[in-house]
Amino acid sequence: GYTGDGKTCSDFNECLTNNGGCDANANCTNSPGSFSCACKTGLSGDGKTCTPDGCADGTREGFVAASTYPNIAGCSGGWTVAGLLPTTVAKCSLGGGNSGSNPNGTGCSAADLCQTGWHICATALQVKNASPTGTCTGVTAAGSASLFFATLQSGPGSGTCGTGSNDLFGCGNLGAAPDANTCAPLNAFSNNVCGSLGAPWSCPTNNGGFDEAINVVKPGPLLGGVLCCRN
Repeated sequence: GYTGDGKTCSDFNECLTNNGGCDANANCTNSPGSFSCACKTGLSGDGKTCTPDGCADGTREGFVAASTYPNIAGCSGGWTVAGLLPTTVAKCSLGGGNSGSNPNGTGCSAADLCQTGWHICATALQVKNASPTGTCTGVTAAGSASLFFATLQSGPGSGTCGTGSNDLFGCGNLGAAPDANTCAPLNAFSNNVCGSLGAPWSCPTNNGGFDEAINVVKPGPLLGGVLCCRN
């Protein structure tokens, strides 16, 4: 980490050459006789290799370790543009994350919680394929806050997964247990009009509670958000 003739030595700034060997998306910081690499906001890794975090605000609340869960992330935040179905598109420049500029999600859709290159996980099968364990195991740690991360998976009702817009399904330690035969590996669901989730989750209904996935809003950052899968 030093240069000179051995009688006179001075610090060598490794960061001036090829970013010190750090990833192109990392910050290289010089120090006396050494240097360090740190991934930029929104990326995870050891600084030598950086990959997208998955959440638009650069912080994960579910499947927290990006190195362990490189293809799936639980992203907390809010949105006021209703619905998970049909598939949502970003409305507020990805600003709805709980650590972002707009944590209450005013003018945001659920899609604003996922980072560019990621999307809200569409089905139970997609979650199975994206999770290294093939399950929701690891989405939260023991003693963590109450969190529910929704997918685009819905169903016909009664906690079963399939076609339809009745109920929200996802991973977390908050919510009711869904039908294991049709929903595995998803381990949590909203119940009627989001009754098993609580505010700020809100599922206003136009037809007696058969359309939560079309009408859901979440105008606040607490109690989770959505599961994001890598494109």
